[in-house]
Amino acid sequence: MKTSVIVQFDLNENKLDDLFSFEESLTQGLLQSKKGAVDGNDIGSEKYNIYIFPSGSYGPCVTTVIMWLKAKDLASNAVIAHTTKSGNIIVDFPKNHGEAFTYGI
Repeated sequence: MKTSVIVQFDLNENKLDDLFSFEESLTQGLLQSKKGAVDGNDIGSEKYNIYIFPSGSYGPCVTTVIMWLKAKDLASNAVIAHTTKSGNIIVDFPKNHGEAFTYGI
């Protein structure tokens, strides 16, 4: 399994139009920085997920996503996780998340 990065938002705390706009700008930012490529999204039970394939290791991609979240004032409403080659999901942001990651779909 290829490593991927997942950015998740709670739909109760965010407007869908704002999330679509963020995804569009993140797509361009990742392409320009060559840190990854957005592979789409899904909307489920109160969650909005954006899927990203990092260009190399996941760390620089996560750092870039955090930068975009802060620039768009969405960092406090997002969870970023990555999948491992063995299929595990590890939360990278926020550091004090403390909950198991669920897709919410």
